[in-house]
Amino acid sequence: MSGHGRAGAPPWEGAAHWEGEPVTAWAARWGCSRVEAYDVVGSTSDRVRALAAAGAEAPLVVLADEQRAGRGRAGRAWASPRGGLWASLLVEPAGQGSVLPLVVGLAVA
Repeated sequence: MSGHGRAGAPPWEGAAHWEGEPVTAWAARWGCSRVEAYDVVGSTSDRVRALAAAGAEAPLVVLADEQRAGRGRAGRAWASPRGGLWASLLVEPAGQGSVLPLVVGLAVA
């Protein structure tokens, strides 16, 4: 990634590039309204929640090389060191009992 964002930009604005391409190109390729990329972020999930609360349009993706405040299920600590790819997605609600989280996990694996 190309740093934590642009110099002088608010800390919640991610890098302009990911894997050498503009994040806008990734958003277009993936059919997302927005892609944000960070070297380090507290939690990709927290950032997605903040975007959703602000009225962001789904689908969107938040990526990070490292999370410092990641959490697993039931609030358990989640190790998210550099060297991995940490991501959270905002999608349209799928309803009660959705298998979407399971399908996404299997697809990534």
